Amino acid sequence: MFERFKNLKLDRKLVVLSLDATGADYKTDRIVQFALLSITPDNAPQVFAADVNPGMPISAEASAVHGVADKDVADSRCFSRYAQEVWEYLGDAVLVGYDIKRLYTVSPIINNFIC
Repeated sequence: MFERFKNLKLDRKLVVLSLDATGADYKTDRIVQFALLSITPDNAPQVFAADVNPGMPISAEASAVHGVADKDVADSRCFSRYAQEVWEYLGDAVLVGYDIKRLYTVSPIINNFIC
């Protein structure tokens, strides 16, 4: 999987962020899974990923897309419990969003600090 990155030349860590949410409304929906794939200048890939309890139901439409159901995340931590780890993992990395079709600004992240 990481073979494709072997010729990538970096001067600092690159982190690709992928999020799955309870629905498609970035103003109200919340994160149910996140994955952070980092590639360092020495091409050492690392993955930090977790299921997240959103504290609200996951819509049937969203579950059909990402395959995550309420029961899958019922015993997971809420996102705010991951915040410090995520912040430290990111450090001074260049952040890239995977499959982001609309601008995810501060709103969806703030929603996830309600636990």
